[in-house]
Amino acid sequence: MLADDTQLVRAGQPLFKLDPTDAELNLASARHALQQAVRGVAAQFAQVAQAQAEIAARQAQLAQAEDTLRRSAPLLKQRAVAAEQVTRLRNAVIAARAALHAAVQQERAARAAVQGADIARNPGVLRARDAFRAAWINLQRHVVLAPVTGYVAQRTAQLGQRIQPGQPLMQVIPLSHLWVDANFKETMHRPTCASASR
Repeated sequence: MLADDTQLVRAGQPLFKLDPTDAELNLASARHALQQAVRGVAAQFAQVAQAQAEIAARQAQLAQAEDTLRRSAPLLKQRAVAAEQVTRLRNAVIAARAALHAAVQQERAARAAVQGADIARNPGVLRARDAFRAAWINLQRHVVLAPVTGYVAQRTAQLGQRIQPGQPLMQVIPLSHLWVDANFKETMHRPTCASASR
């Protein structure tokens, strides 16, 4: 508690501080979640590059299998190679085409996961960033400042007390909005003004 009843406070002056432990833990957790989200999206971008490299490798395997089959097919007519070997080479070409097709599909899937946004604009990173900002703002709200210059009144908060959001803790009465309710007997009535004292 940094202010008490009837104490004059200036606008922006701290009135009280809440225990920041939970808010600091939430901020640290949000920071870790943001870092993890950034790393996850970076890994997704790396998967695109890896899938592209896999396509290149599968294309090379297909080209090699087709070349070997092309060279071996004429030798079959001359009976220089066995028919079984040519069949194996044809099957290798079919398998290489299938592997290339699978690599292309994996690359498309990897690209779809990151398409349309870089790391900073990825929806998962944006969600984690917003959670981090909310945790930071919540931590900043653990010091309650006087909204206006005035006097503290009706302080109900006590040191160490648990409070709930929205619970009134004190009022700050602005200096520009003071009034007095006074009851005068008719016999005591004489000219009075705001600065009159008895």
